Amino acid sequence: MKKNTKRKDAREPWFDGSSPIYIYGTGTFAEDVYRACAEKGLYVSAFLDHRSSAAKFLHGVPVMLPESAHDAVVIIGIHNREADVVSIIQRLEGYSVTRIISPMEIYTFLGDLLGMRYWLTNPIFYENCKPVIEKAYLLLADDVSRNLYRSILEFRLTGDYKVLPAPDLDHRYFSQDIPSWAVPLRQVDCGAFDGDTLADFVSNNIEIEGVAAFEPDPVNFTKLSQYVSLLKNKISEAILFPCGVYSSTQQMTFEMNRGEASSISNKGGVVVQCVALDDVIPTFAPQFDKDGYRRRRI
Repeated sequence: MKKNTKRKDAREPWFDGSSPIYIYGTGTFAEDVYRACAEKGLYVSAFLDHRSSAAKFLHGVPVMLPESAHDAVVIIGIHNREADVVSIIQRLEGYSVTRIISPMEIYTFLGDLLGMRYWLTNPIFYENCKPVIEKAYLLLADDVSRNLYRSILEFRLTGDYKVLPAPDLDHRYFSQDIPSWAVPLRQVDCGAFDGDTLADFVSNNIEIEGVAAFEPDPVNFTKLSQYVSLLKNKISEAILFPCGVYSSTQQMTFEMNRGEASSISNKGGVVVQCVALDDVIPTFAPQFDKDGYRRRRI
C-alpha cells in the first residue's frame, strides 16, 4: 500500500519567536494546547474565534477574530468531528498567516503533554504499527474501503485535511448498502457522551425499545440524563450508568472534563467505577453496540 508520509517538522523556526503564536479555537483542546505551549515555554499571543460573541479573554490571553492572524503562526486548536477544518484553514490562508499547524503536526512537538485523544497521537505511533496497518488493509475487499483507508492513514501521518473525503455525519450509523437493524431497537451505548448517538437514531426515526448508556464523566452524564428525560415517551426502557465500561468490574483512573475525549487513563486525576457489560446488563439482549459492531438478538 503506497502512502504519502511526508510532513513538516514541528521543530522548524516557528518556535524561535520571530512570529507570534495564535491558537484557533477556544474549546477544551485549544485550552490544552495553550497549557502545553506554556509548559514548553512558548508564549501564545492570542486565541482566535470567528464568533463575535466569544469571550474577550481566555486564561488572560486576548480572544480575537481570525482576520487578526496576519503574519502569525496559527495552531489549529480544534479536534472536533463537527468542525469544518478545511474551511477554517482556507480562511486562515487568506489572511496571509506565516504558517498553519494542524493538530497532527503539533503532536510531534507537544504530544507528550497533550495525551492521546482517540486516534490523535504522535505520527510515529503509526509508523511503528506498519505491519498491523498493512495486514488490516489486505482484509478490505472493495476499492471504496481501500481508498478510504489510505486517505485516513495519509491524513493521520501528514495532517493534510484535504486528502479526506467529506464525512456523511447524517448517515454514519445508517449506511444504505448494508442491511438495517430489526426494530424496535435495543441499544447499548458505551461512552454515551451527551446522548449524541441516541439523538442520531431518534432524528432518523429509528424506533427504539430500550437503551443502556454508560458515561463516567459527570458533566457529560448530566447532559445525557437531561436528554434522555426528554425521550420518556419514545423509549420504554432507558438505563443510565455513570460508569465506564471495561473487561471487568473495577475502579480505574479517569481523565475528565475533556468532552468527548474524556477517557480511562493512567494519567487520570479521578477514580471512576468501571463495569463489565455481562455483570450489569446480562439479560438486556441488545441488537446494537455502539463500540463498533452490530449483532442480532439471540
